[in-house]
Amino acid sequence: MILGLFQYVFVNKREILMRDFFGYLNWTEPLNGSPDNLHSAMGDVSAGIKKHHYVPGEKFHQFIFKYGVLQNKISSEIETSFTYGNFAKSNQLVIVGDILLTQLQLLASDLSLSISEIRRLAHEKIIFLAYQRWGEECVYRLYGEFAFALWDEASGRLFCARDHIGIAPFYYINTNKSFIFSSRLEDLIRHLVGSIDINERYICEYLVGRWPNSGETVYQNIQQIPNGHFALVNKHGLSLQRYWNYENYLSRKAVIGQDEESYYRNTQEAVINAVRDRLDTKRVGINLSGGLDSSSIACCAALCEKERTYELTAFSKVPLPDYMGEVCNEVEYIREILKHHGQFTSYTVTDEPLPSQNNYQNYFNNCATFPFLPFFTTGLGLSAQIKKNGIMTALSGEGGDEFLSNSGSGVPLLLAKSGNIYQSIRLVYLFCKIMNKPFLKQYISMVIIKYLGERSIYLRNILIGKPHWSTLGSSFIKQKYMDLYEFNSGNILDVEGSGKSNSHPHFAMKAVLQSGCNQMIIENQRGVDSMFGYTTRYPLLDRKVIELCLGTPAILFFNNGWKRNLIRESMREIVPEINRLRKGWSPFSNSFASMMRENVMFVQKMIKNEKNELAWKILDRERIQTAYDNLLNSTREDLEAQKMAIKLSQCIGVVSFLAWLQTKGSNR
Repeated sequence: MILGLFQYVFVNKREILMRDFFGYLNWTEPLNGSPDNLHSAMGDVSAGIKKHHYVPGEKFHQFIFKYGVLQNKISSEIETSFTYGNFAKSNQLVIVGDILLTQLQLLASDLSLSISEIRRLAHEKIIFLAYQRWGEECVYRLYGEFAFALWDEASGRLFCARDHIGIAPFYYINTNKSFIFSSRLEDLIRHLVGSIDINERYICEYLVGRWPNSGETVYQNIQQIPNGHFALVNKHGLSLQRYWNYENYLSRKAVIGQDEESYYRNTQEAVINAVRDRLDTKRVGINLSGGLDSSSIACCAALCEKERTYELTAFSKVPLPDYMGEVCNEVEYIREILKHHGQFTSYTVTDEPLPSQNNYQNYFNNCATFPFLPFFTTGLGLSAQIKKNGIMTALSGEGGDEFLSNSGSGVPLLLAKSGNIYQSIRLVYLFCKIMNKPFLKQYISMVIIKYLGERSIYLRNILIGKPHWSTLGSSFIKQKYMDLYEFNSGNILDVEGSGKSNSHPHFAMKAVLQSGCNQMIIENQRGVDSMFGYTTRYPLLDRKVIELCLGTPAILFFNNGWKRNLIRESMREIVPEINRLRKGWSPFSNSFASMMRENVMFVQKMIKNEKNELAWKILDRERIQTAYDNLLNSTREDLEAQKMAIKLSQCIGVVSFLAWLQTKGSNR
């Protein structure tokens, strides 16, 4: 048996920039000689890591483990900061991973530690202590953003786990002879050169609007541990087990609950703790758009700054006046946050890098998959500013829309269907009063038309077996693949939902949690992080925050006529009133139609590349070209053109990725 575990950490002034890991487990080849021979036997692997990750002036941190003896190859400068290596050796355990544990106060008492004691421990050591006490069941007690592999010499097995959402990546190749894993797809692709088979279904599901399976990747030969799962690997094979199930936390009070204030207090406390636990470096950046999600994170971080010394810096994207004909200026709300919390340093970015093949190539080299968010390049100016300021951790509001700040727009319909007609009318009336809209028109729109729409989709699904066109969208996939994967049948609605479940706020949460949605979004951002050398953290995707949202009665998401009511009420006395009670939304990105119109040269280059056989095997190039010509001739007020632009931009991202992959020797 050969086992190699590599942990590499980039540091700057003893602060962690990024963590990555790689491991190789071979059950069939005997180990010959010294650890140096082991390193030699894995020379192509270790050389690849150095090639991908070495940056002049930064440190390379490597573990090699052999039959219970840990060979710790680590520079003396870093060794004082990472004492868990010696701890692992003495207990015949070793761990590698990308680990940030949160809500430590919940774990401290179970481990007979005080809060101050557990906060001083390296998070790897906390997992060792938990594993020694509870074995693999320790993962049930872990909160945070983590993916790790722990080798237990006594039992001869590898224990691997991934957090509840899948924020930290864990990819692997599993065969009868070996188990290879990494936090980076590009490390594993090196083992597939000459035999890279794309997962065509994965791509097609993304393009028709279904979230691909959370255990798959764009490569047939590479899987990932699904969110909320752990894996046990030994010579008999691999077994996966779910440890976190969102169904266990769904509110039993489906619509109306008592003691509203307790829900708001508990949510506020959970969000503050989630932000505090992610302030893991002295300099922290906040992606501040002026919206309620990012404003809440910024204000909670400012509260935590009073407890300990952090240097908080806000980074905001403010487009130039009339940029691409769009209006999305958040300056008023951003300034209010900065004025309310004077300790922020702030930077704004006004230029928007246009998509280019160089940007995409750089992204693919760092992420090795297609960008989930079309035209991800609109955020590169912000990322460059974060890098320029030496920020190592940036906090994002991702996940707010799906969970904490769920709009709850279906609650009036849900109340009406459950017999609470008075409550339904009351909420719509209060909403119209706040938004200055006509009551009758809004009630018809929010309740009656939605109800009839649900019934029509439901009946269509039963009688015809086909999804509603708005669910499927305008697809450019060749009919062969539409038929092969049965995208023309009613199973599309298995994920998108049908009938009365649509009106419940928890539906959006369930749809996200049972799919790979957030994983793909975060995977996209991780590629950008890798390009610019920092780490993005996600407080609103904290497990404790999500569990509280799942247990909150539906009405509290749209109480007193306020959409996004749960976050509004939870952030009282924390977020300035002008931000907390704003009536509009935060349009952080420009419209896809404008981006497609402004970048004709780039888009045409992608479409006209006839040599991209991987792309045109799946996609219909002529239909894409026709649709793009129609888009260029449409007006800015054409809503159908806006919808079409989203699909087109997704296609362009996939086409560009497959062109890059074809150069890697992919099989068709």
